Amino acid sequence: MSHWVRVACLGLRIAELAWTGKGLAEDEEALLLAAFFHDAARTRESLDTGHGQRGACLLEAFAGPLAWDPGIVAIAADAIRRHEGQAEAIPPRSGRVASALANADRLDRVRFGDRAEGSLMHPDGVWPDLQKASWALVERVDEARIREAGLLEPLATAWGRSDSG
Repeated sequence: MSHWVRVACLGLRIAELAWTGKGLAEDEEALLLAAFFHDAARTRESLDTGHGQRGACLLEAFAGPLAWDPGIVAIAADAIRRHEGQAEAIPPRSGRVASALANADRLDRVRFGDRAEGSLMHPDGVWPDLQKASWALVERVDEARIREAGLLEPLATAWGRSDSG
C-alpha cells in the first residue's frame, strides 16, 4: 500500500512540474485512481506480465457501483494498462496520465535499491530531477508509518484485505 501512496505523490509532482492546459483537475484525479489501482491485481512482486490489464479491469469493476466519472475512469484505466510496458506512443488525452504513472512507478523502484532506467522512462522533462525525491519518499512513506498513523486498517478494510501483515 505504501508503494501506491508514493506513486501517487510522485505522479502528482510530475503533473505539477510538467502539465499545462485544460483538464488538469480531471487528469490529476485520473492519475490518483491509476496510482491506487495500477498494481492492485499484481500476483507477484517480480515480473508479472498482464498485471496492468488486470488492474485496469479491477478499477472498471469498482467504478460502476461507486458511480465514478466514466471519463476519468477511462483515462485511469488506459494509463494502468500502459504502465508496465516500454515507453511508447500514447494517445494524447490519456498520454500525460499514462506517462506520469509509468514514470512515478519506475521512480519508486528505489525501494528495491534500483535507479530509474532512462530507456524505460517517458520523456516528460522532469523525472530526472525527481530521483532524489523518490528516495525521500521511501523513507517517509512506508507501511510502518501508515500503520502508526492508524490509516492501515481503514485502508485495508476499504480494499477488502486483512491487516494481519
